[in-house]
Amino acid sequence: MRIIDYVNDRGNRCKEDRIGFGENYAYVMDGATGLTTGLIDQYLSDTVWFVEHATKYLNETLTHDVAIESTRLFQNLSNDLRSKLRAYIHSEDYREEQLPSAAIILLRKIGEELVIESFGDCTAVIEYKDGRYEVVHDGRATELDRGIIHQMQVLVREEGISMTEAKKVIHPLLLNNRQLKNKPNGYAAMDITTDYIDKGLKRVLNYQDVQSVWLFSDGVDSYYTDVNLATDAVDMVQQMKQTSVHQVIDRLRIREEADGICETYPRMKPKDDASLIYLTCE
Repeated sequence: MRIIDYVNDRGNRCKEDRIGFGENYAYVMDGATGLTTGLIDQYLSDTVWFVEHATKYLNETLTHDVAIESTRLFQNLSNDLRSKLRAYIHSEDYREEQLPSAAIILLRKIGEELVIESFGDCTAVIEYKDGRYEVVHDGRATELDRGIIHQMQVLVREEGISMTEAKKVIHPLLLNNRQLKNKPNGYAAMDITTDYIDKGLKRVLNYQDVQSVWLFSDGVDSYYTDVNLATDAVDMVQQMKQTSVHQVIDRLRIREEADGICETYPRMKPKDDASLIYLTCE
């Protein structure tokens, strides 16, 4: 397994995406703000605290034992985060939706298998040696966001307000969606509980069948879901193969920045963190 390229690009005030990789693992993590903010003053945001500690734990654990059983890996991670959070707050005083969380997509080479696990809306695109492509993506959070964007567009059309103003109006709907985290009718996200562990996606592949894999956060999928620079995830990674990862991210940023008010290309925010790992199976 060889890392070909990667990007971890800030889109907002502070970067809440993280990437990690080692000899036999790679992951992309996309932090999410809880309903309560400003709990941990020592960090730029509560979410930065969450992804920093989650990344440190995963790197240390997977470097020493990449084959650790999945349930134990994530249970130990959540327990470690919950324990560390007590240094700042009494986490029992807060509901889980008030605290930060993260989407993650994790790839591991375990023997002759390639194991991909996903909690949340990060994406994997798999290129097989026979030329086929497969996309691994949990669309539940994406669909909730699409519903919010639709409501914003309705307000813009009917009330004559801007997308920025519309987002303020529909803020209660955003809060409602956050309360669906790890609920039966909601979406999966990694947090300090263990409620999410049975709610993700998992693919186990024959390592020898796979040519390449791209792992990325939803800030990258804006390339084809929001700003129409590709038809889908496969089209985007084929463009990366023809040019480079960084040229694709540059094209994304140029188009986002040309539409800073989100009206030509309706979306939740002008820019998001954009993180991606491109690797080959050798």
